[in-house]
Amino acid sequence: MALGKLAKKYVNIIILVLIAAGFTLPGALYFGGSDNGGNEIDVSEQRVCQVDAHCYLNCDGGLKSVMCQQNLCVVNSCDVESMYEFQLEPIDIILEVEIDGEAVYLNQLVFEGDYFVQFLGDKGKEVQLYAENLNLDQILEKVGIEFVGNCLNYDNHLLCESETNEIIILINGEERFDLGYYVPNAGDEIMIIYG
Repeated sequence: MALGKLAKKYVNIIILVLIAAGFTLPGALYFGGSDNGGNEIDVSEQRVCQVDAHCYLNCDGGLKSVMCQQNLCVVNSCDVESMYEFQLEPIDIILEVEIDGEAVYLNQLVFEGDYFVQFLGDKGKEVQLYAENLNLDQILEKVGIEFVGNCLNYDNHLLCESETNEIIILINGEERFDLGYYVPNAGDEIMIIYG
């Protein structure tokens, strides 16, 4: 009887040692522990932002423009390449948003200090994109509009599809169903309708 209790204690101790080794050994193997043979990971601190102007980097004596996306700077180090490099020649598109039959004046929703996306004209529907590969979600984020599932978040209200309302995206007159994932091309005319 006493031998059985002693064996259970040894088994429990062995299991605890294996669990501890299972959590510490992979980390020690991955990060190395030596100066020459280990994998080094450079984790830059994430920088919180509200607009693009909060994300500038001072690289090699000059400023580097960095985009703010979802309140984080997309690049935090001069050594890292960005998918969204600032370009001097904009990509011009037309973007209109209509909620319940009323045009949304996008230029009135712009945050001062965002320069990767510019909303021009009387309703802000003339849009200039100063980076390639920006999708519709990233463009609309600059004016506080976002797609959430089958809903449109506008003015902190979720406008969801229902029996009486739907979200329609027209790109150059053709209906699209990929919501915010579409990457506009120069000259595109995009219309987002809720109602």
